[in-house]
Amino acid sequence: MAATFQSFSAAMFAPLSPLEKNNLSDLAYLAMKNALLSGDFKPGGRLILRDLAGKLGISLTPVRDAINHLIAERVLDRGPGGQKGGASVPVPVSYTHLRAHETGRNLVCRLLLEKKKHKKQENKEK
Repeated sequence: MAATFQSFSAAMFAPLSPLEKNNLSDLAYLAMKNALLSGDFKPGGRLILRDLAGKLGISLTPVRDAINHLIAERVLDRGPGGQKGGASVPVPVSYTHLRAHETGRNLVCRLLLEKKKHKKQENKEK
């Protein structure tokens, strides 16, 4: 007996929902993101595609896709040599470092302004 439209259950016509993607690129992306979050990769360290592919037991293509995804999200920095250079883990800039840089810059500006002011006073005296 052939199925008719009335014989289908309402569950078969449920609204569309996102499908779970389980390709190797997605799995490599999740694995590398978890490794980054757990501190497995050191700040400033280089991530070599071939090494990552070997550790994950997959080919270079899904690892490259995952790295590019993380670079696009600005989680990783592009390595030297474009895609062939892999990626590097950014070094976080500490607030203290930023404050020291800002203080140094402000000090230089202040010294330049005082020097300019001093020259103006010398010119007035002449």
